[in-house]
Amino acid sequence: MQMLNCARGQATTVSALQEFARKNENLICLLQEPWVDRHGNPPSLPNFDLFTPVPTQPKCATYVRHIQGLTATTTFALGASFLGITITSTYPTNTITFTLLNLYSPGCPVPLASIINNIQLPKNCILMGDFNAHHVWWQGTLPRSIRTSAATHSIVDWLENNNFHLHNKLGIPTHHPRNGGNPSTIDLCFSRGSITQSILALAIDHDTTSDHSSTNYHFPFPSLFPPPNHHPTTCLAQGRLECLYFPHPTCQYGSHQPQRQRRHPPCHLQCHWPHPQGHQHCGPFQKIRQVGCTLVEPQPHLGQAGSQTE
Repeated sequence: MQMLNCARGQATTVSALQEFARKNENLICLLQEPWVDRHGNPPSLPNFDLFTPVPTQPKCATYVRHIQGLTATTTFALGASFLGITITSTYPTNTITFTLLNLYSPGCPVPLASIINNIQLPKNCILMGDFNAHHVWWQGTLPRSIRTSAATHSIVDWLENNNFHLHNKLGIPTHHPRNGGNPSTIDLCFSRGSITQSILALAIDHDTTSDHSSTNYHFPFPSLFPPPNHHPTTCLAQGRLECLYFPHPTCQYGSHQPQRQRRHPPCHLQCHWPHPQGHQHCGPFQKIRQVGCTLVEPQPHLGQAGSQTE
């Protein structure tokens, strides 16, 4: 899955959708603040279903590719900025079902804090969006000019009480204000339930025409794509990727989950598998920071719902 706040830019919205649709393995795209035409409609995308919380002037939009075995239905919509759809991947021997929540909290965390208690959460769900909220849980040490608001504390309490797990890497910025302000981490991904262990990788791509980075999440839909014959090696284009981390198949992480303690950095279980190129161990998640051009291997032997930066 790929997520991007388009900052209402026409070129940003259109180019992001075109680039996403170019690869058949990219299945689900979530936009916040998409550009809309004079009738208030976001762009349509051939071979994709478009879901919005309101018929016109939506503040978020979710695109799901037409593909055999993959279905999506609207679960709920609140205002113009909050949308939930149920995703089902059906196969004779395997079915995956989860709810995907796409949200945009306009300008500050108050709009999100005011509606979260009205959301009926299923056991399996992924929550993605622009929270416009600053907190040490996902950003680490905050600049002196930024204070954590009461609304943000309410959101954090709700996330913790509902056993959500954060997938962002601590301190990696996703918003780069054009007015010269401090970069911040506000575009977030959480999950709860068994779907949490299915999220295999996260990548932050700063090479966008928006003031937000593109956030890409990878997890398998085993029924949709045949497995490759080998582990492909991916070359990460210089200057684009902030970080990539994923569990290696030999890592026995058992009940380990992404950390949700909000006052401490994420801790890692030790992985004793020797990573290629001598990269340091980071528990079940191999994290590689790019220096020039980095080779990353292996890739999972599964079809992925998402966008791989190349």
